[in-house]
Formats: sequence, C-alpha cells, structure tokens
Amino acid sequence: LEWEKSGLVGRIDQSVIPTMNHCATVDAGELEKLRRVTSVVRMGHVLRVEPGQVTLQEGSLSVPGAALYVDCSSNGLRPRPPVKVFDGSKITLQSVLLCQQVFSAALIAHIEIRRIDDDAKNALCTPVPHPETSQDFLRGQMVGLQNMLSWERAGVGPWLRKARLNQQAHTPDFKVGMRFVWRVLRSDYGGALLRRGQTGVQEKYCKFLERLLDQQSSPEAPHPEVPGVSASCRPAETARGSPIAWRSVRGG
Repeated sequence: LEWEKSGLVGRIDQSVIPTMNHCATVDAGELEKLRRVTSVVRMGHVLRVEPGQVTLQEGSLSVPGAALYVDCSSNGLRPRPPVKVFDGSKITLQSVLLCQQVFSAALIAHIEIRRIDDDAKNALCTPVPHPETSQDFLRGQMVGLQNMLSWERAGVGPWLRKARLNQQAHTPDFKVGMRFVWRVLRSDYGGALLRRGQTGVQEKYCKFLERLLDQQSSPEAPHPEVPGVSASCRPAETARGSPIAWRSVRGG
C-alpha cells in the first residue's frame, strides 16, 4: 500500500486486496481507463462458456446469446521449476530479477563472460520464478534483492548503472522519486539509508520480506528451492571477475 501511495504500483479496484500478481504493467493513463469498467464479476475462474451462460467456480452468469467473448486471462509466462542457470556447457535463461526477463538475459550474459566458476556465477544468478500469487510477488522481491546485493558485492554495480535494460538505471519521475525518498527517510529505513545508502535499505527491506514470508508460509505454498543456491538477505561471498571482463559488456 505504501508503494501505491508513492505511485509505484496500482490497483484497478482500490477496495480489493489482490491475491494474484502476473507482473502486469500499465501507465497512469491506462490505469484510469481500466477503472472505467464498472461491471465486474467476482465468482472465480471461468469453467465453461456456452450460448447465454458463463459458468464460473462460484456460480453462473446469464449473458446475451450473441455475446462475443474475448479471453485475456492467459498467462504469458507459465511457472516452471527453477534450475541452475549455469550447468557446465548449458545455460538456462531465467529471470534473476522479478518481472524483468529481458534485463535478466543481459545480466546472465554479463556474468557468463566473467572469469569465475559455475558455482560463483550461480551465486549471482538465483532464479526468480514468475509470480502467480501475491505471496510469490513478495518472495520474488526478496530473492531479487538478494541477487542485487550479491551483484554490488561482486563489483557488478558499474555495469548495472549503465545497462539500458536495467530499470533502476533510468531516472524516475522527479515528484514520484522525491515522495518515495521522503517516505523512506521518515520510516524505519531512514537510518539504514543514511548509514549505508541504497544497499542498506535493500538489506533491511529484504530482511523484512523474509520475516513476512516466514509468517505467511504454509505447507500448501512451499517456496521453490534451487539446488546448490541459497536465498538469503546477506550477500553471498562471490569472486570478482577481472576488470577487463566486466568492462567488456556495456548497455543492454
């Protein structure tokens, strides 16, 4: 909700707490247009469509017999079990930052040219599975932050700040950015920001997400594990690549 107040995320219906998240992206104008749709049916997933009726999980809906149905519910990226990104001669492209598949491919390519072994490369590329639920979104945020902390520790920061595909390399809207910074300074994160800069805020926020997920964890929703890769808010000790290696790739 704090992100929503700062204009970083938004809900179509602000009276409803979402239970799913598929990385949908809209701008402020598009969000306002979506909110013009007032006839919303909340009866779960569609089970069957037939002339004059739509059957859903929690009931049915009568519709005109000549109604046209447009299915916009398919998931562009289906969830798959995470695996090691680097495995011998095989590289499996996966997201290493939540909802940032294209940037992730560029980051993996940058890590691949570093003169370090596969274990060190995988420590910098913990997969972030595509989210399905709001809990998946929180978990993805935590793992992505863990990756970001590891990147800074391994000296990837200079490349990140010049990478065109990295959303954080672009200056946000000034008013939105200032509102967000002001909220951070007034919150418990202010001390971390002043003491350790952005890395301090990331570490503190990552630990908060870790505690939140521990509270919400249940046998029905276990988080995926990647063999040989741990998810922790403490940046892993990773070997630095040679200066020549990380300077070889610029931009996207």
